[in-house]
Amino acid sequence: MSSLPEFDTNKGIIPWFARNSVAANLLMIVIIGVGLATAFNIQRTIQPDFEINVIQITVPYPGATPDEVESGVILKIEEALKDIESIESLESTADESIATLTAEVYEGYDTLAVMDEIKSAIDGIVSFPDQAERPIVNRVEFNNHALNVQLYGDIDERGLKELAEQVKQELTLDENIAFVQINGARDFEISIEVPENTLLQYGLTLTEVAEAIRRSSLDLPGGSIKTVTGDILLRTRGQARNQHEFERVVLITNLDGTRLTLGDIATINDGFVEQDGFSFFDSQSSIGLQVFAVGNQDLLKVSNAAKKYVEEKRHRLPDGVNITTWADITFYLEGRMDMMMANLGMGALLVFIVLGMFLNIKLAFWVMVGLPICFLGTLAMMPIVGISLNMLSLFGFILVLGIVVDDAIIIGESAYAEAENKGHSIDTVITGALRVATPATFGVLTTIMAFSPTLFTEGAFSPFPEAVGWVVILCLIFSLMESKWILPAHLAHSTPGTSGIWLKIDKIPRYCNGKLTNFVENTYRPFIHKAIANRYLTGSIFSAMLIITIGLIAGGIVRFVMIPEVPSDFIKANLEMVEGTPEAQTRHAFEYMDKALQKVDTDYQNSHPNTSNKRLINHVQAFGTSGRTISFMVELTKNELRDIDGNEIARRWRKEIGDIPGAKILSVSSADQTSGPSISLKLSSNSNTELEAAAKEIEEALSHYKGVFDIRNGASAIQDEIVLDIKPSAEVLGISSASLGRQMRDAFYGAEAQRIQRGNDEVKV
Repeated sequence: MSSLPEFDTNKGIIPWFARNSVAANLLMIVIIGVGLATAFNIQRTIQPDFEINVIQITVPYPGATPDEVESGVILKIEEALKDIESIESLESTADESIATLTAEVYEGYDTLAVMDEIKSAIDGIVSFPDQAERPIVNRVEFNNHALNVQLYGDIDERGLKELAEQVKQELTLDENIAFVQINGARDFEISIEVPENTLLQYGLTLTEVAEAIRRSSLDLPGGSIKTVTGDILLRTRGQARNQHEFERVVLITNLDGTRLTLGDIATINDGFVEQDGFSFFDSQSSIGLQVFAVGNQDLLKVSNAAKKYVEEKRHRLPDGVNITTWADITFYLEGRMDMMMANLGMGALLVFIVLGMFLNIKLAFWVMVGLPICFLGTLAMMPIVGISLNMLSLFGFILVLGIVVDDAIIIGESAYAEAENKGHSIDTVITGALRVATPATFGVLTTIMAFSPTLFTEGAFSPFPEAVGWVVILCLIFSLMESKWILPAHLAHSTPGTSGIWLKIDKIPRYCNGKLTNFVENTYRPFIHKAIANRYLTGSIFSAMLIITIGLIAGGIVRFVMIPEVPSDFIKANLEMVEGTPEAQTRHAFEYMDKALQKVDTDYQNSHPNTSNKRLINHVQAFGTSGRTISFMVELTKNELRDIDGNEIARRWRKEIGDIPGAKILSVSSADQTSGPSISLKLSSNSNTELEAAAKEIEEALSHYKGVFDIRNGASAIQDEIVLDIKPSAEVLGISSASLGRQMRDAFYGAEAQRIQRGNDEVKV
């Protein structure tokens, strides 16, 4: 009869730590201390930092049609970039008045170096249209959004924008806030309008007026004069910066000394660009500010600093103006952190109760202590491997919670059994630990190997699986350290209780063990014997279960989706009207959609008269751009305060809206900000006419499929246009197509005289 192998209880790292409890306790204290220190200083974000290898090129071309944008800008840039081998793909979009190109860079190339190469190639293009503005080349970056700050109320647009600029500057003065972006504000513009009759009276054109402004409105350095007392700088100062200064700009000086100024012939308005649009928050005019965490900034610190500022600023605002925060993303980060702490506490308590019921109360306590040790050790190492505390890493903690104590339970149970059989001593605890150390270690190592591929993923989003993988692997490594080095030392020097209270407590595990043994001997063991004796029946049952499982998936009863549809606390709605839609019709559509949303909220309140919180909607932001697009962002009350989810609210709102005349695209969805269409189709052709016809045909065919809705056709509809041609008689008078086009553009679009820097704003004149 073979006997269990004997172990040398004096050699090896496990016996050394078991006999040197001071070293084990010191290791435990260091892990706990460093972990706690890191917990208060670790970067907290909503998602891991990641970089995408995408470069965006934007070229404003005011007043140009999509065809003119394509021929005048896009084709020239595509030709200039075609020989850059580091560009994997180049996608171009020609819209009215703007060209947008997106270049994706091959993996392994330095995106910043490629961006410099793209800038150099574009700077070499000398044939851009005169009216096209300077190309803007940027690397696409994602910052962690913290929250929104909204200014709204009864105040004119200029006052609201100036107040928003003030709030932005004051926010960024806080050491915790580095990046704030203003949304929903039009750019400043100084417009100079000269009546046609006045131009004829003085024999001027708009181009000549613009040239006169450029000559008179400028600051010009003139060098310096060296004197015995020092250098004296020379300069002319004539740059106009506001309405009154532009009124004094001289256009013509007559021989008799009389002067014609801009104020004599023109109406000057120091206002905003002529752009159809609006921005509302809770049905009041508004401007929003988005607060971001950048670099290594802590998201919670950024959010708390912004909220503290808003509370203080609220009492210093003009009458009728309000300020509030909304869309606070840290609410969800804090919720996940609270969930982790609750799960940690609950898991530790369950481990303590179960082990205390069946083994020993002191053993249960020391195994339970292993949980926070593993978690704190992982926290201490996370900054070293470049992992922040975010939604993904917190998910890793929750995922590993049920695994991390397995080897500690195995080691503890083996040591307990050895002590029960041979009496408690340091040697018996070491023997029990050594007996299962190898299988317990390899059990953890196999789990580590299973998660190790997450550390070697490639691509822009590789930090996402890495965050989960690092947390799981680090937790398991610390569980090995704790169960092999710290736990045996505690068990070896934790003597069994012999007093009355310990004897009474010890009756609980003995009673539970008796019941468990009775169940094993009288129920479980006979059942296993029968299963083995009827092995064909047992195999058939499990085979049938496997077939049923496969059938559930193949039959679509258990659906397979890439990303589950998780309702959020936000609803997004987008409306795009057909080209040429009047701005008044778009504004009417906005009011109609807003009333439909309020009706959904009112109907819910009427159907829940006895509910403490009757509202579905917390805040509504809506803004329109270009005279034909509308976007809604609706913040719902928190999910736990209502009995219907965001998907159902979005469905009710979409049903209430129905059909909107002239709508090209209408979508309403409850989803996170990364959501997109379920299916996307891309068409390519050398002919725009063929593309538009094919897109229309596919759109019509898809609309007949059951379950398909919110079809978006990206093809631009043909817009009405007036084409002017030069008559032969006009050519005799010296009128060319270029001069006609320039005069027409100046008359309808305007001539840009100059741009001036006023504070943080670049103002067009």
